[in-house]
Amino acid sequence: MSEIYRFADLVLDTSCFQVRRAGQVVATQPQVFDVLHYLVRHRDRVVSKDELLEQVWAGRYISETTLSSRIKAVRQLIGDTGKQQLLLRTLRHRGFRFVADVTVELKDASSIVQSSDQTTASSRATSVAVLPFDTADQDANGRYVGEGIAADIISLLARHHWLRVISRGSSFAFRTGTATLRQIGAALGVRYLVTGRIRRHAGRVRIDAELADCDSGVQLWSEGYERDESDLFALQAEIAAHLAASIEPRLGEIEQRLATAKSPADLSAWDCVQRGLWYVYRFTANDLRSALTWFQRSLEIEPELARAHAGFAYAALQLSFYGTREEREPTLTKALTSAQRAVSLDPSDAFNRFALGRALTLVLDFGEAEAELQAAIELNPSFAQAWFAMGFCYSNSGRPREAIPLFAKAVDLSPQDPHLWTFHHLRSLTHYRLDDMAAAESFARAAVRRPNATYWPFATLASILGHMGRLDQARAIGDRLLKMKPGYDQATCRDDFFFTRDASFVERYVAGLRAARVW
Repeated sequence: MSEIYRFADLVLDTSCFQVRRAGQVVATQPQVFDVLHYLVRHRDRVVSKDELLEQVWAGRYISETTLSSRIKAVRQLIGDTGKQQLLLRTLRHRGFRFVADVTVELKDASSIVQSSDQTTASSRATSVAVLPFDTADQDANGRYVGEGIAADIISLLARHHWLRVISRGSSFAFRTGTATLRQIGAALGVRYLVTGRIRRHAGRVRIDAELADCDSGVQLWSEGYERDESDLFALQAEIAAHLAASIEPRLGEIEQRLATAKSPADLSAWDCVQRGLWYVYRFTANDLRSALTWFQRSLEIEPELARAHAGFAYAALQLSFYGTREEREPTLTKALTSAQRAVSLDPSDAFNRFALGRALTLVLDFGEAEAELQAAIELNPSFAQAWFAMGFCYSNSGRPREAIPLFAKAVDLSPQDPHLWTFHHLRSLTHYRLDDMAAAESFARAAVRRPNATYWPFATLASILGHMGRLDQARAIGDRLLKMKPGYDQATCRDDFFFTRDASFVERYVAGLRAARVW
């Protein structure tokens, strides 16, 4: 069962991990949501600090300061203060008690599905449930870890607003082996199911996760992690972040393939968004123009669909890289306007803030871009593209050393991301700026090895090799570059760097290509 709690002027909806005020979603950190939910759910009694630590953090160590900050955030969210304590009271040496008047609605998964199919595009989004990870041992620590990792994945996936993630209250009613995938999917009203296993042996812990289609039972993705057993609790959140960051783009790829297989007459606004994203990730000017057409079609069906506005913005800013010079300025203007509209419609969606941050970076408004990208990361710390975008912003605003760990974070979070070549390429350019040529070459080579890489990392690799004096290799890469990008000249090269003020670096880059005899 999922619960909807109403108190003061708020609605706490556990079916979609949302807090709403006057019908508008209020941005809420997952741990703040979990603390509030637990206190509201147990409002008939005092909840001790130890109980909160055990139930919300699964017994993991956190400091007194961290707990206090989460309680303070809960008070701010519900419009209370530590001095007034009108809704949440602190009882010295005993704990906390939620004292507001609360009304409760209970919904099972089937009723959630029925109500969610009626109106909004967000509710038609891809549906997924995460079961508690199976543990061979039945001691309390084993169960805490299995449930804790699953709960963290649920919280992180729920931050992707295009996903409908079933709450732990519903999904934790099932465990692996209690029913078939089809039965669990039907009971929870979901298309996809995430399951996992935790195994201990000889001081090591192996954690495996799988994503499956509930109807067919086909395994769509799997990934494993191995750690020292002593590190398991400390690394629980990190492992969950890795898994969530891997699952989300995989679901996106699956949904995009499904959308492209449908007849145009059968496409909903959400299907049009997915088809648009499929074209975006092909990284050619014509495909990006097709993407814009699909996002525009989505908005004709549903004008207030925030993800369609953000998708349009993202396709437009990508087109600023791959389109003509003449269309760049109007394209960036459209990207900025669409991203601002997306944020106004749903400011708590990390993708919307990311799209706006990227657009602001490309018009060289680095200060505002950093603020938007920081908001995206705070809303969803497992969103690899947001970390990359912050690195891009830093690298091109004169802070290259600060950018490098952000690119590494993006790759670490999403090692199979469709943008992986870009992650590697921008890191290569950043090392190039710092005159660390060995690292620059290494990451440029990693970029060109990706199957969807465009001509640009080949240009970078040729420039690096030319700068290093390895001219035979540089010319060979230069030949490949010109086959991929006929007519590539010095004007094209300089124009590619429209997003930076560092003219001296651009001239070094051109000089490297000249040494490689690309021209």
